[in-house]
Amino acid sequence: MQPVYKACPKCGTPADVNASSCASCGHTYRTQFNQTQFFPGLPQQTGNPYQNPPSPYYRPNPNGIQGGLDEQTLSMAMWILMIFVHIISPLIFLVISSNSPFVRANSIMAMGVYIFGIILDICFLLVALLLGPFGIVVELLMIYPALIMPIQGAIAARNGYLYEPPFIGPLMRSWSRI
Repeated sequence: MQPVYKACPKCGTPADVNASSCASCGHTYRTQFNQTQFFPGLPQQTGNPYQNPPSPYYRPNPNGIQGGLDEQTLSMAMWILMIFVHIISPLIFLVISSNSPFVRANSIMAMGVYIFGIILDICFLLVALLLGPFGIVVELLMIYPALIMPIQGAIAARNGYLYEPPFIGPLMRSWSRI
């Protein structure tokens, strides 16, 4: 690895990255690049410091298959469209992208989310009927599988992960062998 240098903004002379002033003209640098100088004992950062760690419900691509940017975009679009057209979106993307394991895995997870949502909706509807006017509060819990899970799936797909919703993910993975 080659040593890293910075250039003096006044005279253009190369200087060591940790230098505090230019050896040629004496210009004092305002920017220091050595983070251990400000935070002693802090380990040096590697990778992208702005990238958030993945959620525990995100897992790397199925079977180690790396989806390209097109597959990630298609999977993200499928999850977002699922909010509006429900199970039709994963079915369409499953058919048109049958040669992409990444899109296929995301489509199967989305179908699992939809099926789980239908089962929850039936249960919540029965509880809502028993509770009378207060049952509408129980129906508001349907926001999680109907809106929040597809958004989480879209974010995961765009970042190259397969979203595994709680309870549904392992079940859908075992049923579909993804």
